[in-house]
Amino acid sequence: MKFFDIGQMLWTISLLGAGSLIFTYLGFSKSTFVLGSMLIIGAGFSLLRYNSIIQVEFEIPVLIIILGLIMAINNTKLIPEPIDKS
Repeated sequence: MKFFDIGQMLWTISLLGAGSLIFTYLGFSKSTFVLGSMLIIGAGFSLLRYNSIIQVEFEIPVLIIILGLIMAINNTKLIPEPIDKS
């Protein structure tokens, strides 16, 4: 059971790290907002599930609703357009 615990924490840290790296290296724009945000939020929900605060039956529908909200926010003027680096 110890291996599963380590694997679960590595998964959570990897999700958080990937989301953070997307914002760090690619910047905060419409092209990175949805993916980076979902990876970071997914890491948070993974941590909540790991600590038995929520169950998967609750996690998946909420993540899909959050994805829809993030996509709606991405279509507003709140998120900047990507900067052309050429």
